[in-house]
Amino acid sequence: MIKKRECGNCSLCCEVMAVEDINKKEYQKCENQGLGCRIHNEKPDQCKSFACAWLEGNIPYDLKPDNVGFFVTSQGTEDYPLVSIHSKWSLDKLKKRKLATQWLDAVTKSVPGVFVGANGKRTLFGNPEIIKKAVLDAKKKLDNVEATTGDGIPG
Repeated sequence: MIKKRECGNCSLCCEVMAVEDINKKEYQKCENQGLGCRIHNEKPDQCKSFACAWLEGNIPYDLKPDNVGFFVTSQGTEDYPLVSIHSKWSLDKLKKRKLATQWLDAVTKSVPGVFVGANGKRTLFGNPEIIKKAVLDAKKKLDNVEATTGDGIPG
């Protein structure tokens, strides 16, 4: 039986993720963050529903975000899975962490793209051919989408 993981003292997502409901910007510490969340019982749905890959049990236990300085989320599509790594540190500082570097190297080889958001800067790593194909496929899909204005009227 796998033990359910809990955030415990980890609050890295509170420092990194944007939360529209409380006007919190990305890479800005949440004003409700202390020793835990000050509005835990009333926190926004976006916070209640968020779970990083560590919390879901999808990455090794050693990679708990508050221990390694980053957390992971999955994005993309079934055809083009994309892993996002989020950190409040710069990419250079993140690369100096042995566990982070080992995991980044391993995951870059196993999925088409790894998107790293570090201290407000974004970098995409991965197989250039697969990334190029994914971008071209996405562009084709977007070219077939009819643009609309905010009121739903084609514009």
